[in-house]
Amino acid sequence: MKGAVAAVVDMVYAGLGVAGASWLLEIDTLRVTLGVTGAVVLARVGLRTLWSAFGIRLGGEVEEEVASPRRALNAASALAIVGFAGVLGWRTLRAD
Repeated sequence: MKGAVAAVVDMVYAGLGVAGASWLLEIDTLRVTLGVTGAVVLARVGLRTLWSAFGIRLGGEVEEEVASPRRALNAASALAIVGFAGVLGWRTLRAD
């Protein structure tokens, strides 16, 4: 589900870039607000990742959390596609 949400958000960013909405980033308050929000989200994701990594390192995962190799490959493939879509979306926003 998280991957689908990320894909939708990336597509919205790409659509805004194609629609010519990059002028919105010229508004200082909006640019700073989006930047701080993005930084907070990235910090939260990073901290949750570290917390999860320590749990796994210490053997704290349960059987339901350990997926099959097929599911891991599918998840990695989906995330790679979503990441590439995000790069394209930001590239269109910054195509001044």
